[in-house]
Amino acid sequence: MNAGGGLYVLELVLLRKVAVKIGRLGRCEFPAGAFWYVGSARRGLAARIARHTRRSKKLHWHIDYLLARARLVRVWVWPETTLSECELTERLGGERAVPRFGASDCRCPGHLLCARGRALPESLGGVGWALTSPSGRGRAQRG
Repeated sequence: MNAGGGLYVLELVLLRKVAVKIGRLGRCEFPAGAFWYVGSARRGLAARIARHTRRSKKLHWHIDYLLARARLVRVWVWPETTLSECELTERLGGERAVPRFGASDCRCPGHLLCARGRALPESLGGVGWALTSPSGRGRAQRG
């Protein structure tokens, strides 16, 4: 992956229902299950994803608070795409897990979706890494 920008989807799992206080969003309740979080990096896509895979970090973005409680299982990337986070979220479809989650810099309903056992649509392309260890190292797979 180059140092440019792009979009990514973090696929994460909560084994049980949790309530988390998240900045201006306040107390948010998350059901047990799988979620997709759509994010972007204008540059430094690889560095952004590496940050998300680290367990120890300053809590800054909405997703940081959830990742402190969830298991990150897969990362999908779209380097140098013309799509926006909002457009990719809409294409993925599904129920928003928490209104405005991850959308503090736009006007859409939010960037965190309940995956509910769905597979990421192959028509979206992208390259995915299944994370196989806590260090965030994994294997690439097309999807």
